[in-house]
Amino acid sequence: MPDYADGWNQQAENKTQLSRFVISDGLSVLNDYSAYQCLTTHNSSIGIAKGLSCMAVMAFGFIVNKCWIFRSTRRPLSECTNDVSFYASTPGVNVSANAVISRQAAGVAKVITLSFAT
Repeated sequence: MPDYADGWNQQAENKTQLSRFVISDGLSVLNDYSAYQCLTTHNSSIGIAKGLSCMAVMAFGFIVNKCWIFRSTRRPLSECTNDVSFYASTPGVNVSANAVISRQAAGVAKVITLSFAT
């Protein structure tokens, strides 16, 4: 008789990771929105606010994905370097999209422009 325990365990682990991923993404959006709102409220330029909020979310996401969602025990510097180099382009794209949408949507609430550029 075949042993299905490994398959069931893998399905349970996948569901756990998916649930954690949904929670972490929600927290990432909240983190991005809160930092953006705080910085723009305190007279930061939109580009700087978006760049800093994006960097905060990247750091949060890296730590949460590595330690909580996937429970990685590896800590080599090369792994961190690979992730940093991969995410280095993200703030530029994000800030540029936010700037374009903010200019096009003059007078529209920051919440709407942030949601489209995130």
